[in-house]
Amino acid sequence: MKKFLVLAAMLSVILFGFGTSHAVIGVADDVPGTDTVIPFICEDGGTLNTLWSVGDVSGAPNTVLPSFRFAIVADLLAFTRRSVEEYDEVVEWTVNNPDVLVDDCQSLISRMAPAQQALFKHSVITKTGVSKTFYIGYLVYFAPDVDDDRFIPWVYLVDLPKGFAAGFNGYAAEQQVVLAGLLEDGDPIAAAALFPRYLVLNNNAETWNWWIILKGANGTSVAAPADSHRLSGIICNEEEVCSSLNIPLPDELNVISVEQHVPNALHGGVYPKAGFGLFVTQNAGAAASFSDFTTLGWSYQRAQGSTVAGTWSVVHPMHRFYGDVRDGGPSVLCEVCQDPS
Repeated sequence: MKKFLVLAAMLSVILFGFGTSHAVIGVADDVPGTDTVIPFICEDGGTLNTLWSVGDVSGAPNTVLPSFRFAIVADLLAFTRRSVEEYDEVVEWTVNNPDVLVDDCQSLISRMAPAQQALFKHSVITKTGVSKTFYIGYLVYFAPDVDDDRFIPWVYLVDLPKGFAAGFNGYAAEQQVVLAGLLEDGDPIAAAALFPRYLVLNNNAETWNWWIILKGANGTSVAAPADSHRLSGIICNEEEVCSSLNIPLPDELNVISVEQHVPNALHGGVYPKAGFGLFVTQNAGAAASFSDFTTLGWSYQRAQGSTVAGTWSVVHPMHRFYGDVRDGGPSVLCEVCQDPS
C-alpha cells in the first residue's frame, strides 16, 4: 500500500505539475493567487489600523535576466468603499528586496494628497449611538505581467495601544482578478447566502462587533439603500430564538455595526449578546442571489475586559452557501425557531 501511495503521488506530479496552487476557481480557498484584494480600515486620529503583508511564495528568485533589476512589478490600486479608484502606485519585488512586502492603512493614507484622503473618510458606528471617523476602502495588488499564482496576502486588524490584534487572509485571485466584479479568472466567488457569527461581550466603550462585507458591485441606489443590495434573512440568539432582518449593503465595502441590528427581544438588553445570522443575498429586493460578482465577509469581534489580560479580538471569515439555500429560504436553519414578537 505504501508503495502504491508513493507511485500515485509521483503520477500526480507528472500529470498535474509540481507545486501548482490551483484549487477550484470561484471558491473562497486559501491558495496563492496572481492578484490579491485586501479590505482596509484605519481610524482618523485614532489607533485602529490595518496591516498587511503580501508574500511571493513561488520559490523562484526575484530575477528574470541579469540586466533586469526588477522581476515582479505590480500596481497597488486603492479603491473607496464605492469602488472608485482614487490612488495608485507601483510596488516591486526586487532582487534586493525580501519576498514579502509590508504596508498598512495609516501609511497608505499618509502617502495620499488631502483631497484623496477625504474620499476614503467615512463615519462608522462602533456601538449603538456612537460613531467614529475611519478611512475605509480596499486595495488590489494587480500584477498584469505575472501569469502564475504566486502571491499570498496576510492581513492584521490591530488596535495595539488598546490591546487588540487579530488576523485574517486576504483574497488571492487565481489566474488574475477581473476588477469589474472582483472576479477570479472571470468567475465570481458568489454567495447565495452568508452565515455570520456575532458576539458582543459587554457594554464597555471599546467592545463591538462589525460585519465587514466586500462585494464586487455597488448597490443600485445610494439615496435609497432599502432598494439596493441587502442581506435578507434571520438573526438568532444561541437558543435559536430568531427574528427576521434586512441589512442594506449599498457599497462594495460595507462595515456594519451588528449590535444596532440585533433586536432587544433576543437578549433583553443583557450581555453578552451572542448568536448568528443566516441571510440570503438580494439585489433591489429581488430573490436572485449575488451570482454575478464576488461576495466575501468577515466578522470582527473585539471585547474590552476589566484588565488587559481580559481584552481580546478575533476576525472570523463568514461561512457561505454557494448554491441555493435548501428549500429556497433561510428558515430551514431551525425547525422550531421562535419569533420573540
